[in-house]
Amino acid sequence: MKIIETTTPISIDNLKIYFENKETSFLIDYDNSSLKEEKFLIYLSNLELPCDIKFNKQNEDHMKLLLQYLKTKNLVSLPSLEKEALSVFLQMKDFFDFGYSKFIEENYEELNKILKLIESLCLYNFYCVESKTFKNYVEDREHKNCDELGLNFVNLIKYDDFNLLFESINQDSLFFYEDFFKEYIFKGKNLYHYWAIENNPMFLLTWGISVGLNNNDTEMKVDSPV
Repeated sequence: MKIIETTTPISIDNLKIYFENKETSFLIDYDNSSLKEEKFLIYLSNLELPCDIKFNKQNEDHMKLLLQYLKTKNLVSLPSLEKEALSVFLQMKDFFDFGYSKFIEENYEELNKILKLIESLCLYNFYCVESKTFKNYVEDREHKNCDELGLNFVNLIKYDDFNLLFESINQDSLFFYEDFFKEYIFKGKNLYHYWAIENNPMFLLTWGISVGLNNNDTEMKVDSPV
């Protein structure tokens, strides 16, 4: 694969290379890009190019981008930021110390809202099963507004350590996020598209149980990932 190191906005010449060879990806120097934070993420989300970012040093601009990535409604896959975001939440759960203590302290309220959403995905796991009992159980939970929460949490699900975030959960702090659980708001896809993957042991376990129950002529079946 050809990797082009560039800044944003990406030049027309470099974009032409990608459209002529779809095996091309971009490594974006964020520190030297003219687009920052929300404008940077909107730009990459609209282009939908395979890309990642690099930083010359971890600084205030870097941390602002990480927070904006978690807050934005602009869905974009940036592996470096995804791994950092997952590290932040793992540190919040006291698994490891990745050096994000100051970042967490300064943005705890916003980060904790996202963490509560992530933890509530264990309810979504039940919601995936076509069972009135399960669906009623989830929908009877306190409903939470999704307006203040970003979409890029779904890009963390594919990582092996994501499952650690479901340990030591307070059951009273699990909520029903109706828009995220039911609607096709992830660039025309639903949450199931990101949840029903081989790297998600929680989904696989529930899927296996539901298939077994379905084979025993119960009402339960797994929803289609459309």
